[in-house]
Amino acid sequence: MKRINRKSVSFAALILISVLLLALAFSAAAPAFAAEKQYVFAVSDEYFTDESFAALDAQAQAIYDRYGVECYFDISNVTLEDSAGYAKSVYDSHGGGDSGIIMAVTSDSMYLWWTENLEEKLTDNDTAAFFKAYEEPGTYHEAVAELFSTFEAMLQNYGFTAAAGSGAPAESRTIPEDRQRPLLVDDAGILSNTERTEVEAKLNELSRKHSFDIAVVTVDSHDYYGVTDYADDFYDYNGYGQGGDKSGIMFLIAMDTREWHITTTGKGIPYFTDAGQEYIMDKVVPYLSSGDYGGAFLEFANICDEFLVKAETGDPYDIHNLPRPSLSWKFLPISMLIGLIPSFGITKKMRNQLKTRRFQSRANQYMRRDSFNLYNANDTFLYRHVTHVPRVESSSSSGGGGGSSTHTSSSGTTHGGSSGRF
Repeated sequence: MKRINRKSVSFAALILISVLLLALAFSAAAPAFAAEKQYVFAVSDEYFTDESFAALDAQAQAIYDRYGVECYFDISNVTLEDSAGYAKSVYDSHGGGDSGIIMAVTSDSMYLWWTENLEEKLTDNDTAAFFKAYEEPGTYHEAVAELFSTFEAMLQNYGFTAAAGSGAPAESRTIPEDRQRPLLVDDAGILSNTERTEVEAKLNELSRKHSFDIAVVTVDSHDYYGVTDYADDFYDYNGYGQGGDKSGIMFLIAMDTREWHITTTGKGIPYFTDAGQEYIMDKVVPYLSSGDYGGAFLEFANICDEFLVKAETGDPYDIHNLPRPSLSWKFLPISMLIGLIPSFGITKKMRNQLKTRRFQSRANQYMRRDSFNLYNANDTFLYRHVTHVPRVESSSSSGGGGGSSTHTSSSGTTHGGSSGRF
């Protein structure tokens, strides 16, 4: 009988366990490695930082996860005499699939190419929108991010269905019956405890008063989403809004890009029109720019209260009837003084010019002797000519430019809204 060396067995068992653990680790990591895909390519690192590459690739990956459509961007320093097929060849070289699009930028031109299933959808206007989206922003990162956001908006517009389980800010892709988060979500942590308590109390009070959700959200970043998509999804998939139409308004700010977005649903769309939102943000943005975030959110809530009170009368604020700022009584004496000082000076100057004149009882003092003789005078009526001009009546209608523009979010919900920076 052969004796077995226990040390050898222990060592062999240790090796076997190590191999099994490594195999298990690689098998678990395989899906993650497989999921990584590059969508943005540049001939030089001067165009993008490592962070930009990662963020843009994540944005493109999210579009693919949602709609099953790939979008690529490639920038090179080649000069082409014959551009035919160039963009398609770049798409194929990057492993593009059966459904996708690429913008290839060379040293002297930009080329777009997309697959056949998109050929049936995209128009010349869409092509123009792509080039506009790329040319307007100031940096390459912003340009490509805007390009991808524009493409996703087109996919939504042409009825491409968002895949279930894709990466929305909410944990679930189904719209819950009840609101899942509070009316104030300060994920960016920019409010003090006192400010947070005051703002949340105000939002709760007004939301109960009007049976209408008024929400405020702060985030550090909206990741690879455009701020509009992020705010809409945050609203929808966290169950904000009251009533069957989920009526409400949400004000969201992202601290990394210093962007704000207002999203509205249900009654919020006619109650807070495009002109109304512009009026509100003219009041709120100065607070944001100065870093007074608590003051900004209280101002937003108070103006929303004013708008809702007006809307409940049946005549919401819009371009024709926005509230006008009232002047303080202090302006009355100031305006009188401003008008009095120059008028006093002008009157005094005119009086000084009349010091050499004396009162005369008869006008003949101003006539030269024998300069005019009138022998006979009469009036003869010759004819009449009268022209009638109709009066232009002022119109009571608001004209064009009023109302709310709308769009559809990934959940299929109709939203109004507007965005900007502070």
